[in-house]
Amino acid sequence: MNKKINIEFESRKTGTPTSQSHCKLARKRLFGHASADSERSSWWLSGTGIAMESPWIQRHLSACPRCQRRFSGLGKVFTGLNLIKSQPHSLDLLKRANSSAVNVLKHGLRESNRAFELRTSLPTPPLRERVRSVSRGLYQTAACIAILVLSKIGVFSSIDRMQKQGQTTVRHFYDRQLGTDLSDDLFSDA
Repeated sequence: MNKKINIEFESRKTGTPTSQSHCKLARKRLFGHASADSERSSWWLSGTGIAMESPWIQRHLSACPRCQRRFSGLGKVFTGLNLIKSQPHSLDLLKRANSSAVNVLKHGLRESNRAFELRTSLPTPPLRERVRSVSRGLYQTAACIAILVLSKIGVFSSIDRMQKQGQTTVRHFYDRQLGTDLSDDLFSDA
């Protein structure tokens, strides 16, 4: 008992725990209230404001195989949860999960209206997916309208005019270079 009081007193006095209490303090603070900050990807020991990158924690982790196993296991759990969260799921996943949960309930509760609603409920897709089918039709309609407007304005007729003007320019070039007899033979189809 006296030893425990000395450890706590020395921890409070220096701000860092003694070597005897490292493992217990790290386990108690981290595994009791672990949280991951996804933006900075750092761990904070809850309640103390001591960062995972603190020198005493790093020294302890490098020397304690038990804590190394626990920290790596916790890291694997967080990695697995992030992978699950980032993968797309089918829409019936919620329905299957609810059905499994309802099957665990007592028989009387399984037959209730709320249980039936849970079995058949499907999640509403995100707004982006709901709008996607409508937006495709809108894009196609907008493209058709743009083609009609451009043809009405005369973009396509101006293309024909440019083509004819290019042909006359080439014909004048051949007239000057080869003579009118040969250029008439070349452009007889035109």
